[in-house]
Amino acid sequence: AVSDYLIDRIDDFLEHPTSDPHGDPIPASNGDMRGDASTAVPLSTCVAGERIRIVRVVNQDPEFLRYLSETGLQLGTEATVNENNAEAGIVNLQLDRRSTSMGHQAAGQLLIETVGA
Repeated sequence: AVSDYLIDRIDDFLEHPTSDPHGDPIPASNGDMRGDASTAVPLSTCVAGERIRIVRVVNQDPEFLRYLSETGLQLGTEATVNENNAEAGIVNLQLDRRSTSMGHQAAGQLLIETVGA
């Protein structure tokens, strides 16, 4: 157990973050949620041509997080959806000068927001 004072000091030191490193929301000391994640949707629901930003990782499994890191799919990463083929179960993204593909199940574990929306 820690005191409310210590929690407030840590929060001040971290400059009042709205989310943890995986994008999960962090509440203020009074319990109110910071930020607005209400516009985030699973990557698996996006359409080709959409410009997106990754805002949350739902699956916290170390192997999945390692995969995301190795492919450059981290919080804040922006990409364009090249293809979303539900029948084939594949989502393909363009990240700067390279593309990467993933299955629909994995894409459903990434929450995104559209850029410029």
